[in-house]
Amino acid sequence: PPAIPIMPASWDFGPWPVGTPSTTKEFVIQNMSYGGVPLGPVFTVGDFVLESTTCGAELAYGGSCSATVFFGASQAGLAEGQLVAS
Repeated sequence: PPAIPIMPASWDFGPWPVGTPSTTKEFVIQNMSYGGVPLGPVFTVGDFVLESTTCGAELAYGGSCSATVFFGASQAGLAEGQLVAS
């Protein structure tokens, strides 16, 4: 399957208190291929929460959808995570 870029490639949520949800950040998922692309579930990994998404089961040629994510630190220190669109 073709690569489906997620933009921006990363967000810095900055320092955030443990147990307090951050402000949200929006990611755009864009179909750069030459046809429609089936899109599996969009999900997060780590201390990040998918608040909402406009993505469906297929991303049309040249189409895009968005995913809104927030950070919820479970412990103090640096945290990394991922937004996945397959």
